[in-house]
Amino acid sequence: MARSDARRTEILDAALACYAKLGWAATTIADVRTESGASTGSIYHHFGSKEGVAAALYIELLRRYREPLLERLERTRSARGFVRTLVLHHLDWAAAHPDWARFLNEMRSEAVAVNAAELRESTRRFLELLARRVDAYIEAGEIVKMPKQLYASVIIGPAQDVVRQWLRGRLELDLAEVRTPLANAAWRAVGC
Repeated sequence: MARSDARRTEILDAALACYAKLGWAATTIADVRTESGASTGSIYHHFGSKEGVAAALYIELLRRYREPLLERLERTRSARGFVRTLVLHHLDWAAAHPDWARFLNEMRSEAVAVNAAELRESTRRFLELLARRVDAYIEAGEIVKMPKQLYASVIIGPAQDVVRQWLRGRLELDLAEVRTPLANAAWRAVGC
């Protein structure tokens, strides 16, 4: 089983490398096979299709984004630290892993189409964890109360827009330069 998991990860990493070089539309299973060293049969066994590879890669990259975020959030003790950590992690992660961030930004609709139920469930669990913290901060009077659907847009929306434009080459700046202003703006938007 461990070898199968390792092969699966190798294929996903190879698919990401192909995507970064060629774009997803131009990437073929043969490209992924060459990059990974896996057989075509192994790729189809693990993922079923090119679209299956994209969906699995999307889910894997979300995991790679969310796990360290949750670890960082566990160390926060204040509402301000919580909000700032959401923004700082988003920017830091994109700067450290631009190919991963680009894939998540550009491939969402394709990945959701193939694995909608799994993505929905994974996202629901993740958002539930965050919502519990937000609810506690609202109750403590540290975060303003607003419709729950707005928190993500208000807190992470500006940072996400900067990352999206940076990934597309529309903003020529170092994401490290905007960390503090964006984190502070998010806190000012929701902090009491």
